[in-house]
Amino acid sequence: MISHGKNTIKYKGEHSTDVITDITLDWLKEGLNQEKPFFLMHHYKAPHDYFQNALRYEDYLKEVDIPEPSLGSVVARDL
Repeated sequence: MISHGKNTIKYKGEHSTDVITDITLDWLKEGLNQEKPFFLMHHYKAPHDYFQNALRYEDYLKEVDIPEPSLGSVVARDL
């Protein structure tokens, strides 16, 4: 782990989605107090910006034909 100030932490050589998953699983295994109720929000940031996917997904679905969706959703067209 490399810390770059208050809000930026980098895990060299690891994808953000994997790091977030590992932190969540570690907390569930080691940090959870089973005597108390808890609420866990587990969010990934990678799908919401110009982040690179993990290299293991570089050829994921490469051979699958995914058709273009029609314009707009049914709800948007009905308004």
